[in-house]
Amino acid sequence: GCSGPMALELQHLADVLMARINTHLGHVVVTRLRFTQSLAAPPAVTPPPPARALAAAAAAVSELPPGPLRDALERLGRVVLTPLRPPNA
Repeated sequence: GCSGPMALELQHLADVLMARINTHLGHVVVTRLRFTQSLAAPPAVTPPPPARALAAAAAAVSELPPGPLRDALERLGRVVLTPLRPPNA
């Protein structure tokens, strides 16, 4: 199973994939491939940014007048100032 766009790509590469598999195995084992579309994995739940990133983002925009631009820049600052976490951490 794979996502829709990947299924289409693999379908176009099916002949090459079969040839490589069969070459690796030394004889013809695979004569056809079937790809099924599956739902994409749900997005991972991201923890909230640390308090330090929230405070730094708020401080960075503190001199701007209240409004949508300030709010957007503060949200951007939260993301930029949040340390990256390794996958599966």
